[in-house]
Amino acid sequence: MSAASELHRVIPKSLVAARTTNPIRRIVDQLKVKPNPNLETIPLSIGDPTVYGNFRAPQHVIDNVLRDNLRSFAYNGYPHSCGYAAARQAVADENSVHPNHPPPTTDDVVMTCGASQAIDMAIAALANPNGEDTILLPQPAFPLYNTLCSSRGINVDFYELRSDRKFEVDITSLQHCLEANGSKAKGVLLNNPSNPCGSNWTREHMQDIVALCEEYGDIPIIADEIYHDMVSFDGLPVTPFASVSDTVPILSIGGIAKRFMVPGWRVGWVCLHDRGEVLADIRQGLHDLSTLTLGPASLLQSAVPSLLKETPATYHNNNKKMLLENSRMIMDTLMDVPGLNIVEPQVDSPASHVSQNEPSSGGYVRNGRDRYWYN
Repeated sequence: MSAASELHRVIPKSLVAARTTNPIRRIVDQLKVKPNPNLETIPLSIGDPTVYGNFRAPQHVIDNVLRDNLRSFAYNGYPHSCGYAAARQAVADENSVHPNHPPPTTDDVVMTCGASQAIDMAIAALANPNGEDTILLPQPAFPLYNTLCSSRGINVDFYELRSDRKFEVDITSLQHCLEANGSKAKGVLLNNPSNPCGSNWTREHMQDIVALCEEYGDIPIIADEIYHDMVSFDGLPVTPFASVSDTVPILSIGGIAKRFMVPGWRVGWVCLHDRGEVLADIRQGLHDLSTLTLGPASLLQSAVPSLLKETPATYHNNNKKMLLENSRMIMDTLMDVPGLNIVEPQVDSPASHVSQNEPSSGGYVRNGRDRYWYN
């Protein structure tokens, strides 16, 4: 190859990179909308609660814990690849949710760079790539689930959620997926409370799901419960999957991003609930996978025990009040938008489900005395 040709050649990206597509980021990052010069634009794609400064981290962590830990010089080095023991113990304590089963231990907890990495590691520990195995995903769902599986070359199959039943799992659809995939199905990913649906399932419905997974060989559940401690709007308690399972193993996904309004800190975890003592290999697999990145930042991990154990109830109550007020304002405002179908969220999360009934190229809505351009 000549020097001139060498200058113009294109080096192809790897198959892993080619398989990795996040549809939300692809749409939002490339979105070019001509603003209305007469109206303020409200970007409905923003899912970061910290953007406008009204939601903040607990003050005791900012003023005391992080300051003191930074000055101690005790958190400047590498932590254990699975995370600091104190952080893992705090997570294990919080995940002690079933009265008839031993609580998780620190060995059952792996700290991760956000809940996204926890989901990625759980999928990677359970399923083989190259068409060998399948993970069952909800539809509709957070698009990252499919992105993570596709990037790793892991097959996916989709079970339906029922919009006519507050986005409960369509049990018949899930059963069909389990039947169709047989032994290739290595895990069922369940998201409750849900993003983007804003749903919060009853304990009885969750028991039905667990019973079906038990029927099909105690297939493991990856429970994305990042919103699990967010109090519901309708008074229905948020139930962890580990609290309703006696035989089905649960890989519970959590983190500090939502409850403590710090998504940029990137601290999450996966916690194993080893019903039947069948997860020994998966536990070791997660420990091995953790050595690839050595977990989240040392200093931010050090705040986890205080966040989980010492944050006053008033902090969460104030956040819930603001979320409820904002949610109702958005719901009332979007009701006036032609072509949109709005489903009210059941939990105090930033998520609510909005679907488009007919094409729309933008317009304005009125909220009190103000008018805003949407697109």
